[in-house]
Amino acid sequence: MNLFNVENKVILITGGGVLGGQMSEYLLGNGATVVILDYKNEIVDVAVENLKKISNKVAGLVCNVMEEESLQKVSDTIIQQLMYLSMQLEEICLEQPLEKIKLFLM
Repeated sequence: MNLFNVENKVILITGGGVLGGQMSEYLLGNGATVVILDYKNEIVDVAVENLKKISNKVAGLVCNVMEEESLQKVSDTIIQQLMYLSMQLEEICLEQPLEKIKLFLM
């Protein structure tokens, strides 16, 4: 077993900017499915468009991680479409949203 194997894992990345994009590129290149969250639709669209050049196993959702209603909506979508989430990485450095997302997805 490879400790760092991400193949067939579903990974949520909060933030679709430069760092989130770089993390996504690595993960997609190693067989993961990536879900990008960002509060700006334009950032999500550009990130997904660029990442689809690496793999089609990418999705983007608009979400304000500071709003409970937005988190619930995204959580429902992820569970409905992907059935599970393997891990979450944060481009944004906010502790509270991480805990909220964990609560919605558990």
